[in-house]
Amino acid sequence: MLCVGGVNLDEAIRLDGPLTPGEGAIGRSLGPRPGGGAAIAAAALAQAGHAVTVAGVVGDDPHGAMLREVLAGLGLDVSAVQVRPGPTTRALVLIEPSGERTIIGVGGYRAEELDGSALLGGSYDAVLTKLHAPDVPKVMAAHWAKGALTVGVLPRRGRAPLAAQVLIASAADLTAEEAADPLLLGRTMCGEALRWVVVTRGARGAEAFGIDGTHHAVPAEPTAAVDVTGAGDVFAAGLTDALLRGEGIAAALARGSAWAARHVAHEGSLPPEGVTLTA
Repeated sequence: MLCVGGVNLDEAIRLDGPLTPGEGAIGRSLGPRPGGGAAIAAAALAQAGHAVTVAGVVGDDPHGAMLREVLAGLGLDVSAVQVRPGPTTRALVLIEPSGERTIIGVGGYRAEELDGSALLGGSYDAVLTKLHAPDVPKVMAAHWAKGALTVGVLPRRGRAPLAAQVLIASAADLTAEEAADPLLLGRTMCGEALRWVVVTRGARGAEAFGIDGTHHAVPAEPTAAVDVTGAGDVFAAGLTDALLRGEGIAAALARGSAWAARHVAHEGSLPPEGVTLTA
């Protein structure tokens, strides 16, 4: 399968209290670590036994070389991680005691430079992306036409057409109008490709709305959150894993929730060993 999106260097800081507007904060550095939506989701899917190609953009600096080496060491195909002159995307990750995090991109988001023409060939059983970049819609459309399962995670900004059979949206990223009718959003963005719109609600679980009028909901699995960085990416990976195995949407919601719960119980952007275990 193909995961398209960010391959970043995360610089994590554990804060001693919540961020409060107008006030300072004290924290301790957790050091640099691999991150980015494509890298995180791909690592989870590879752990579950899938052959995964990760597609993104890194700079021609030591950070970019390190990220490619780490991801290759996890069993990922990094041949589609494109190298561009300049620095690799850096993300400052501020983690509060509750596990919630604030992410600050430093120096731009290089994944938006992705050359999608290099991704139109080949045959993948699934394509997963949350990247809002000019070439992504044509990549998704090409592989949907070939019969791949296409899963798109709604970006915080932008509502470009996307041939996603499953559109995943965080409730926090929806406008009031979109939250009132998620299927309308899905149909507007995804057209005839759409089968399900999935809305994630953090500690309140997740639900799926089918184009046939069906509805499924699962509660969040109880867990003590340490670091929620990448939770949405791991949820999307778990959901995709279940659908690729021929399981229904209810099972896919449950798997995504289970993987995400295990992920947030540890510190780090990439998923820990054991995140994809099944009961």
